[in-house]
Amino acid sequence: MHSTSSGTAQLTLGQLGEALVAEWLEAQGVKILHRRWHCRWGELDLVALLPEALPCKALASATQPTGSPLVLAFIEVKTRSRDNWDEGGLLAITPSKQRKIWHSARLYLAQYPRFANFPCRCDVALVGSQRLKKEIAKKETGKQEITKKKTALSLAVQDHEPQQENPKRPPTLGQPIQRGDYRLTLQHYLADAFQLD
Repeated sequence: MHSTSSGTAQLTLGQLGEALVAEWLEAQGVKILHRRWHCRWGELDLVALLPEALPCKALASATQPTGSPLVLAFIEVKTRSRDNWDEGGLLAITPSKQRKIWHSARLYLAQYPRFANFPCRCDVALVGSQRLKKEIAKKETGKQEITKKKTALSLAVQDHEPQQENPKRPPTLGQPIQRGDYRLTLQHYLADAFQLD
């Protein structure tokens, strides 16, 4: 990864989509165990321990059910631009891809046997992307830099009492959010999208 002038790391579009989904899940109190876990069969984009009832209507409304049993979710993230050939990435989850995910999940459980007794499922997150024109992206980045400098200056001028900055708005299902040179939207989160054999 290379650093940009704004101090953020340049990530691939797929990594940006995975980070967005992880951020969305974490905002709901979900524990992300691993990101981009690799094995000989491939990669598990995200591995998370979450209440069985999440994500569903409860996640969409940002309320968490109490007492829900935990489930280990292997989450495949597909990030696509508009007018793609594969229904936003959904058609890329072929039976062959499902088998690779399942084999990877079995190796994950072998490496981390403490999770072997949890019920497991495969979730799919579909992220839409729109590349911003360079002028727009630079303008937005410039605005962010100016805001950071103004905030730093106002904090330095005050009696050395640090103020809480407004927290970054967490992603919301269906709402676009800018990340780097892209506008990303978590379009769908499909819990238990396909069965593990």
